[in-house]
Amino acid sequence: MAPTARSRLAASSGTAHQPAILPSYQPLSHPLNPTAIHALHALPQTHSLTHLKTHFQTSTNHLAEITGDLNDQHTFKAASHARQAVRRKADASWDNGEADRRLDDAWQEVQMLTDKMEESTRHVIDARARVEYLETALRELDSEAASAAAGATQGSLGNSIPSRSQRSKRQRAQSPTSLSGSDSESPPLPPSAPTSTLNQKLSSFAADYNTLSLHDRYASHNTYISF
Repeated sequence: MAPTARSRLAASSGTAHQPAILPSYQPLSHPLNPTAIHALHALPQTHSLTHLKTHFQTSTNHLAEITGDLNDQHTFKAASHARQAVRRKADASWDNGEADRRLDDAWQEVQMLTDKMEESTRHVIDARARVEYLETALRELDSEAASAAAGATQGSLGNSIPSRSQRSKRQRAQSPTSLSGSDSESPPLPPSAPTSTLNQKLSSFAADYNTLSLHDRYASHNTYISF
């Protein structure tokens, strides 16, 4: 019995939804080509981090302003409470103890919110430091890739005409009386993938950053001084 159009459609749709099997990752065996080097060089422009750094700066400014306003409001309420306590000192119906408790509860809440704001500010400063180092790492990666490509080009040009010593080594290697592997040259190490190099740089930065004291991390930031 011939399959119907509906059965063929169901079979094709079922096949289409099967996940693709990706090939295993193959590490680099040659330096980046000029197109890849150009794309890596243009990465800071095509994917600029300026907007993200501006967002971090705006966030720390807002956190500092909110924290300052919060503490200023409590200071104003405490001063007002002190003036009322003086005016109503002779009023027996005035419950000064209850007003003191409300003011103390408000101060505890202000302190709790201030601590949260400080912690959030630290997180933003840490994130900004990582982004700033990411820019540095990308510049280093660009320079290293360009240097590796230039070195590979010079090496290929130099190897096109073997020197006298190279010819002598090659002849000795081909001689049946030569020892196996005694004069053989080790092959050059394959270049590291840019993603692997970048991950290594970021991991090294994170390890070094975590060893810094709180003073070294935050004291130089004007928005953190208010805390």
